[in-house]
Amino acid sequence: MSLKESIKRILSEENKKSGLLRAIEEDGLFQVMQDTGLSMGQIILKYDNLPREVFERYIKDFIKHDGYHQTDGSVQLGYEVEIQTHVYTEHFYMKEDRVTVEIRRFDNRGHQTEGYIESISNLTDDEIFNIVDDMTSWGGDIDYEI
Repeated sequence: MSLKESIKRILSEENKKSGLLRAIEEDGLFQVMQDTGLSMGQIILKYDNLPREVFERYIKDFIKHDGYHQTDGSVQLGYEVEIQTHVYTEHFYMKEDRVTVEIRRFDNRGHQTEGYIESISNLTDDEIFNIVDDMTSWGGDIDYEI
């Protein structure tokens, strides 16, 4: 492959990547994954440093899509995922653009020791990623080989 062809290939790949990144920033990761069929793993391979806001928006879009819409405009979603050892989400609540989550902490014997409501903006990056990672692999659109 000539130098000119190599440069064209690299520029073409960069344009594709920047196009995908632009779509994620504009439409949100949830919508891009639905539109393209790309998995979280495939996107992370291309962009291993997506900003936290992308993941927070994914959670919001997931809640809007799969949650129970109330007459007052709020949305609720019962969704359990382990975000730390012995620490689980229970329910998500979204009012306008603010998301809170019910969190339950358990001891080693499985007894609940604490329960509280927290804004997702106060969760750690790892906790946010654990939620999104679980949501992206949750039921729904599963492709089967035929």
